[in-house]
Amino acid sequence: MSQPSPWAGPSRPPVWGPPPPGPAYAPYAPYAPYAPLPPVLPGSPGGPGGPGGPGGPTKRWKLPVVLVSVALVVAAIPVGIMLLRPAGGPSVTGPLPGGNQSNPYTPGPPDTAPDTMPTQDNWNDIDQLLLENPLYGKTPAVVDCGVGDLDVARAGAAEVEDYLNQLVLCLMYAWYPPVTRAGFELPRPPVVVYTEPVTTPCGQFDMGVAYYCSADQQVYYALDLPRVYPAAWRTMRFLSPAFITHEFGHVVQYRTGILLGSAAYQDSWEASGNHATALTFSRRMELQATCLAGMSFAAMAASTAMSDQDKQDVLTIFSSIGDAQPGAGEHGTPESSRHWYEAGFGAKTVAECNTFAADAKDVE
Repeated sequence: MSQPSPWAGPSRPPVWGPPPPGPAYAPYAPYAPYAPLPPVLPGSPGGPGGPGGPGGPTKRWKLPVVLVSVALVVAAIPVGIMLLRPAGGPSVTGPLPGGNQSNPYTPGPPDTAPDTMPTQDNWNDIDQLLLENPLYGKTPAVVDCGVGDLDVARAGAAEVEDYLNQLVLCLMYAWYPPVTRAGFELPRPPVVVYTEPVTTPCGQFDMGVAYYCSADQQVYYALDLPRVYPAAWRTMRFLSPAFITHEFGHVVQYRTGILLGSAAYQDSWEASGNHATALTFSRRMELQATCLAGMSFAAMAASTAMSDQDKQDVLTIFSSIGDAQPGAGEHGTPESSRHWYEAGFGAKTVAECNTFAADAKDVE
């Protein structure tokens, strides 16, 4: 098939195998020595068009961003939450418009020893996974999540861990049918909350961060993570689900071969000395995860009674995170993030989240 110009990569095949150790995807968190972040709303300090933010006059610190490298450790999105009312188990109520679901998810505990993804040994197979993935014709199921509202300012480790695992269970109900119907497996990833730096198969994770480690397919979450976020965000009802849905987007990418395929291209371009082209694959992967997050919110919107203000809050979150300069970073601009979140929220199939086939201007 014809391919966009960035696909004409080095002729050598990618090096496949188990993800090597060492953290490769840094968290949604500011870099030291940056000070605590102010509210990052459009036009405010740190927000798009505001001082210190994308399009603003100065940049003394960065907005929280997901950083990607090729050691295949996907950045998890940090969340700090507290369950305020009992959470019942999610249930499937039907497919989103345009979908026809089968293979309903049977609840089970988090899988602490899932099978690894099969390797690919040629670029044609990788291109197929990225550009024509069987998942693209599928749609997540509408679910009744049954999760409670959250107080992001107060939480114990056990409460946070219970809630995050419950939220992931909700996402399993939404995404298990389309992923398995596409011919892939989707084991339920555990969420591990830690209270001091922790050593994982992907290396040591510090406090104030969260990661998805593809080496063991688990999410690691530091209990003190809420302190890296603006106070204004902590009152948003769907702050935690916004981050977790993006993170689960990376889980879906890994289990369908998209993450590994994108990383193979990124690795190959980096090895050839073309850093700019390597970054395009990072941005396509990150923006696709945001688009999948939009689809997750569409699947949960009715059962969670999302108000217009809730929807605007989530849009604010995704519109305020990204790279300051178009085409110069790993995650995409806030404008691109907003575009792909909205595309996902209104999508009928995952094909509308195919960032790997999108024009370059849409993944800057």
